Amino acid sequence: MTMRINKLGYNYEQLKEFRLIILVIMSFLFFQVQSLYSQDDNNYLERIAFLSNIDTIRNGQKLFEIELVNINGELVNIDEIKSDYTLIYIWSTYCRPCLQTLNESAAIVKEFENIEFVFISIDEDKSRWEKLLNRKGYKGIHLHTNESKKPPISYLIYRVEMENGRMISYQGGVPTVLLLDRKKNIVENNVPQYSTEAIVKFLRDNTK
Repeated sequence: MTMRINKLGYNYEQLKEFRLIILVIMSFLFFQVQSLYSQDDNNYLERIAFLSNIDTIRNGQKLFEIELVNINGELVNIDEIKSDYTLIYIWSTYCRPCLQTLNESAAIVKEFENIEFVFISIDEDKSRWEKLLNRKGYKGIHLHTNESKKPPISYLIYRVEMENGRMISYQGGVPTVLLLDRKKNIVENNVPQYSTEAIVKFLRDNTK
């Protein structure tokens, strides 16, 4: 039998074996990568399903239970806060507009005595948040998300709009500001947030 040899000096039987080995390796790598992505996709789809279907991020609905730690390591449940209104301000020490509002928060807290101000930090570096609070002594209730026992605060930060089962918009970031009534129903889930003046104007128009 005549053995067919290609220009590189390999016979075609060897090439077929080589191609098969390459195919097996590529298939293995493909399924490994697909497995990793499918895990991420599952988490992503779970988040999308929550964000697009949960009623508690819509105006007029009761906010889901949130329990976070304060600077002393104590758990604080927002449902247990007693006030006519609760303003939730979600922020980060890396956010300049957030820091400006925090620096001006004493006057806001003083003006609106019927509102409890809850500032929730999403900083990954908890010590950075602690050092800032200790240095500045900001007014209000200050909580951190690292040791959350309830649904992630990201459910409030990121907003998804769905249409016919497909995501058509996805947005979010800090600062995010929500206003709750006495029963912790959401009065407004998108309070104007990029200036202290905008927040104050909104509160004057909607809480007095």
